[in-house]
Amino acid sequence: MKVHQAGFRSVVALMGAALYESQRRTLLERFHHITLLLDGDPTGRQASAVIAQKLRAQCCLRVIPLPDGVQPDQMPAPEILRLTQPPPNDD
Repeated sequence: MKVHQAGFRSVVALMGAALYESQRRTLLERFHHITLLLDGDPTGRQASAVIAQKLRAQCCLRVIPLPDGVQPDQMPAPEILRLTQPPPNDD
């Protein structure tokens, strides 16, 4: 909810730290750009790596690592926006 409240219209929340095949197919059918923002703990980081491996070849994927102990649902909207801004283009 917090990510949606920060201004992102299309947000999918996992129930746990796994991305099941049916979820993967549904995401890839609907989205070409996917950003992963999972908990900043060992489980969240491991899940991000596994999920990224499942998605990377089929879409434009961005993984945003969170600091230790930080969870997206506990972050204020301005912090979510700051972390999810694309990196500056050095061109």
